[in-house]
Amino acid sequence: MLHHKLHTILDDYERQTQQPIFGYLNSIDVILYRINLFVSYNLELTELENSFEFKSTEDEIKYYKYEKPKFQKYGIFYNSISKLELHMPMGSKKTKSDYYEKELDQITNTFRENEDIIVYHRMKGTDRDKDIFVRNSPNNHIFALIEATSMMEEFLYNINDPRSIDDKIQDYPKLTWTGKLTDLVILVRALVLSGSINNGQASIKDVVTYVQVMFNVDLKDYHRKYTDIKASQNPTKFLDYLIDIIVDDIDQQDEKASNQKKK
Repeated sequence: MLHHKLHTILDDYERQTQQPIFGYLNSIDVILYRINLFVSYNLELTELENSFEFKSTEDEIKYYKYEKPKFQKYGIFYNSISKLELHMPMGSKKTKSDYYEKELDQITNTFRENEDIIVYHRMKGTDRDKDIFVRNSPNNHIFALIEATSMMEEFLYNINDPRSIDDKIQDYPKLTWTGKLTDLVILVRALVLSGSINNGQASIKDVVTYVQVMFNVDLKDYHRKYTDIKASQNPTKFLDYLIDIIVDDIDQQDEKASNQKKK
């Protein structure tokens, strides 16, 4: 019940907070709204959490280590952003840029203070889980803090370039899909069905539109191409090919590593 409640709250929260956040006080109302929304949802979650009995220690660890941080990070992030924006000095653009730069220095300090647990996070460690990721641990929020800090870092890096992702893409070298369009179609379909994009909320149309821009191709007749693929003798031929070349690459990398050890 707790896990289901968390996932429902997370999905609803992310659905209501998709609008980009911009600095220089341009999004302060949006930020404050998101804080209030988080507080409301977090109250519901905490109330249920306090009376919930986990099936096992492993279940408890899974909740505090992997599941809750996905929601909890938003509370930490938006509270940090609100403090940053509300205390931004008046003055020139350089003054404001310097203010944000100092915040990046603070992120460096946060890393130094929490370096051991950040390394634990990056290494996907497990040996300290029973001490950290349980209900009564005062540090069970630490992975949410790490994720929120990464979000803050990205926000600060982009602060002077508030363009949309479509505009930013124009700065990068053009990538053009040179394979068969039907192969790209089946790849897009597989990605959408896997639920790996936007927590499974991305539609075929959304991803096709994005891929057309990214790879400079025309997939307007996507549905006809997918119909052709379904009617072919081997609909998954391209995906099978991808599996084969990845397996071959892994084997080659393992062989190289083995040869290096022998030297």
